[in-house]
Amino acid sequence: MSTYSTPTRLEIDSGATGGKFWQIQASGLMTTVSFGSLFKTKFTQSRDKNHGSATLASKYCASQIKSKIKKGYQYAEGVLMAATVVSLVSVVGSNKKRPVDKGDAVPVPVAKKAKREEAATTQIAITCDLTPFIEQYRDMDKNAVFAELGIPIDATYECQTVKQHKEKGTLIAKDKDFTDNWVFLAWVDGGTTKDKKLKISQDGVSVSTKLLSSKKRVIESGLAYGKPLKMKFTDIMKNRIGALLCFAPAMNGNGGILSEEE
Repeated sequence: MSTYSTPTRLEIDSGATGGKFWQIQASGLMTTVSFGSLFKTKFTQSRDKNHGSATLASKYCASQIKSKIKKGYQYAEGVLMAATVVSLVSVVGSNKKRPVDKGDAVPVPVAKKAKREEAATTQIAITCDLTPFIEQYRDMDKNAVFAELGIPIDATYECQTVKQHKEKGTLIAKDKDFTDNWVFLAWVDGGTTKDKKLKISQDGVSVSTKLLSSKKRVIESGLAYGKPLKMKFTDIMKNRIGALLCFAPAMNGNGGILSEEE
């Protein structure tokens, strides 16, 4: 039996986009590599590939897994996409389609909430602890702090998804279309769009707690999509996110605002 006869799943948290995953499996001489979004109910892409031997198939799986880990993906044990959501699988090198065998194992999909909670508990190495930058504002006046850091004192917090903003017509998709600098943790007065980095608002009016949570992970880990960032995190940037986090409502690990009952 192949080492990879049981599907191996690797995931990465992509912040506001909801995260991505790869699922890799070998069956005899055949390998199946699938790709998709963490919070969608079907694969975006799934392909089979035929190899000359089971050993070559296993080596191919190993190389695929190694490649994904280098890009920042992490193992997600026991979290598999149901096989029934893919009725047809493309066969590399052929225009034919083959149906999923009725005898194929159909793992039980994990509920979306469970996946979100699992992603929230994923451990990352902290290279820049923001705790001191948050705690320094704990007993200070919010309006005075925001005014000093260039943040509107009437800025509110919200946790809507990109899709929800699109549906409401409130999404500002391009950085150049934001009229105020405060929606970025980093900006240069009189600078161009490329000088504005680490966006924290989807609509230009309120702070997105989902983006705020994502940028916190980026600054603390120094990574984005699993790759090291070249930009320098200045104290003013850390002060801004520290203040925004200090006065933010209670959130879960993915930036969702918790109700008073939770």
